[in-house]
Amino acid sequence: AIVVFNSFNLDTEVQYARFDAATTTWMGPVTLTPSTNAQSPLVAVAANGNAVALWLRSDGTSINLQSASYNVGSDIWTVGGFIISPSVAGQNASMPSIGADALGNASAVWTYFDGTETIIQESNFDFASQTWSPIINLIAPVTAPEFADSPKIAVEPSGNAVAVWSFFDGTALTIQSSNYRKSDDLWYGRFSIISPSVPAQDATVPVVGVDPYGNAAAAWLYNIAGTKSAQLSVLNVPDPDVISVGASPTQVLNDGIAFSTIKATLLD
Repeated sequence: AIVVFNSFNLDTEVQYARFDAATTTWMGPVTLTPSTNAQSPLVAVAANGNAVALWLRSDGTSINLQSASYNVGSDIWTVGGFIISPSVAGQNASMPSIGADALGNASAVWTYFDGTETIIQESNFDFASQTWSPIINLIAPVTAPEFADSPKIAVEPSGNAVAVWSFFDGTALTIQSSNYRKSDDLWYGRFSIISPSVPAQDATVPVVGVDPYGNAAAAWLYNIAGTKSAQLSVLNVPDPDVISVGASPTQVLNDGIAFSTIKATLLD
């Protein structure tokens, strides 16, 4: 197991620690980014032990994204540069989410304020070349008062992925999704899981998980006139034609009492 976290030492830095199952001991912590004003670190660990960490960091112009990769064979971390290039003053990244396949190749999504609207962006990390792919917009452009936030991504062992986010369509906050097929390196669709949207019925903080066969489940908090519940929908990742007709949302818990339990299960 690997954990990444913020530590304050004159400035906010990113540190990591690794758990050795053979000796049942934690090794570290070790600093990845000394004095860099980093925040919101995340890590995705592959089945083979490789890992990719991601965090937000100011590049002096805007809030950008930076990453580091861990090679289990050499037991070495490699810290990369900024993912968004060039950065533009006032155009900031936030709310990152990352997942990895069986080998350590990763996919990340985040929200990005482009100076006018908040959109969802994505990039893929190739572990062999240690490079991030050109950034694509999963949802853009949007027209005020539309906006997107809270993106989450889940990656299956073969590299297929599904992303979900909350989207205000001018009427209410709904849940949208898109899926990535590794074989042709393409993202497919932008599907509304909740349709049509209804005023004063908002869906927020989605989470998503995927099994080794491409079956995915998304859950979110649904607020109807102040009454909160948790809803769930089943998606299919590899087939871009199936995700658009995922199962109708099912209310699984009332009053949001155990939503954190569903969230933990999906991200396990």
